[in-house]
Amino acid sequence: MSDNLYRPLQNGSQYDHLIPLRFCEATDLGTGTTAYSVDQMAAWIKKHFRQMEKVAPLLLQPTLQQTVATVHYWAYSHFQYKRDSTEQLLKSPACAWFSRAKGMDCKSFSIVCSSILLNLGIKHYIRRIKQPASDYPNDYTHVYLIVPADQKTGKLTSGYYTLDATTFENKEPLFTEPKDLYMEFPHTGLNGVARPGPGGLGISLGDIKSFNFGNVFSGMSCWGGSAYNASDVQAKVPGIVKKYEKIYNDVNIAVATKDMAKLSQAVAYAMAWPHACWNKLQNIFMGNNWNVCTDDSIRITQQVHTDFNNKVNTLLAAYIEKYFIKILSGTAKVTACAYDVYPDEYAAMFFSDIGPDGCHTVDVYTYMVKPGISIVPKFEITPDLIASINNGTAPPPAPTFLQQLQNVAATFGTTAPPTGNSSTPGGNYTQDPAAGGAQTPGTGTPNNDDNKGIGLLGWTVIGGAVIGGAVLISKQMKKNGAK
Repeated sequence: MSDNLYRPLQNGSQYDHLIPLRFCEATDLGTGTTAYSVDQMAAWIKKHFRQMEKVAPLLLQPTLQQTVATVHYWAYSHFQYKRDSTEQLLKSPACAWFSRAKGMDCKSFSIVCSSILLNLGIKHYIRRIKQPASDYPNDYTHVYLIVPADQKTGKLTSGYYTLDATTFENKEPLFTEPKDLYMEFPHTGLNGVARPGPGGLGISLGDIKSFNFGNVFSGMSCWGGSAYNASDVQAKVPGIVKKYEKIYNDVNIAVATKDMAKLSQAVAYAMAWPHACWNKLQNIFMGNNWNVCTDDSIRITQQVHTDFNNKVNTLLAAYIEKYFIKILSGTAKVTACAYDVYPDEYAAMFFSDIGPDGCHTVDVYTYMVKPGISIVPKFEITPDLIASINNGTAPPPAPTFLQQLQNVAATFGTTAPPTGNSSTPGGNYTQDPAAGGAQTPGTGTPNNDDNKGIGLLGWTVIGGAVIGGAVLISKQMKKNGAK
């Protein structure tokens, strides 16, 4: 172990249940050039990155720079460094966690950090470099991540942040030649994250058919023959549910990013919106001479929103009460209106050409995590709560509901870098006094050309066996190794 890179580790036991238990068993990954070897790192990341899907949301911060700094500090503080010797190892995140006290080198650090970034939907590159001060200046001897400040395009022209958890400083080393491999969230299945925080931050109402509002519809006999009937209401239910999903997702994202200002807005909006929708429907009901069928259908739609307000929002209030101190923010208020929807959710749900919009205004509170609270779970709509909505029964008691919330949204007091930590993001950085000494993004040009030089980071890949996620790459000639 390199003494100058040794670090005392945090206990980390609070994360054990969030990371799959994996023993390190070997698998052959084949042979190839240095470019092939980095490609194998990328393939290993994409195969195993979900092992960090429950940890990643805990490290998400309000800004990209803060998130990169927090990921760096978490990895630096929980994994020991050890230079690979005669065998080169690529460890999956779970294997790395299982053997974290034994140490790992820059390649496995990059795999762990890249896995976290992928779960957060953050674009980045694996960068390998030639170092002029190395004993082997013509070989690639170090690897780390760089995170483009421009997350929309993933280009490096606007600067980037360095993520190198082998060192406390997190500064990009001097290099003569970089090679970059682009990494982006694989857009497959239900995990194509478009915004940070996805990767499990929000609730999942998932199968919208779970909400059948059976009790609401059971008494309806008017299924046609009017401008708005029970069939129309049923067709609108998926859009209504999608809207509520977005509303409660915003609450969870605010908690996960520890953004108390956003939490204030998200909770206030969640509390106001069902009332706004009910008011709009009431305006429609009172202002027109509808037939009995249409009147009944409007009332049923109001009941859908009433259920979300009286059942889901009541438990949201209990959730906030359990984990947060709330203080009324003076005269601050939030107004929600029934038309605060996306076009794809339920066009003309509220008869946009009829009557005034429905709006509702509520007080805004400032929130702080209660003393002694270290873990805050996600707010979720549980199966018991869905059943109460569908069956027209009472929602689960608040204590029972809160005990059912098992997925972590954020931990407090354990993951953030200490104030003044020089591990804030760098790139080819400059110190910005106006930002309190924080490093501003550096610059760099992505280069994805294949490289035919000798070895991976100064090694030649001959054969490989994977240890539970750890790839053993036998050395051939050089003994310099990578950091």
